[in-house]
Amino acid sequence: AAATALPDLARLLERGAPKTRARAATALGFIGPEAIPALRFALSRDADPEVRAATLAALATLQATPQPAPGLSRVTLPAFPGNPQ
Repeated sequence: AAATALPDLARLLERGAPKTRARAATALGFIGPEAIPALRFALSRDADPEVRAATLAALATLQATPQPAPGLSRVTLPAFPGNPQ
């Protein structure tokens, strides 16, 4: 569901009122790494301090979130006490 919201939030980030743009940036921060291009684009063009702060916070959140390595969907740990297989 979040990925389907990305185009609408990206549009709001570009065209909404400043408070709307800031909220869109915050929401994009919860979508995942696919929102990074829209956030970077907004950061390069938006001069509003509130929007820039929300955009930077969203980018920081996304870039601080560990992402799985490409092609890696699950890591299986060997059995040990406390980790039954």
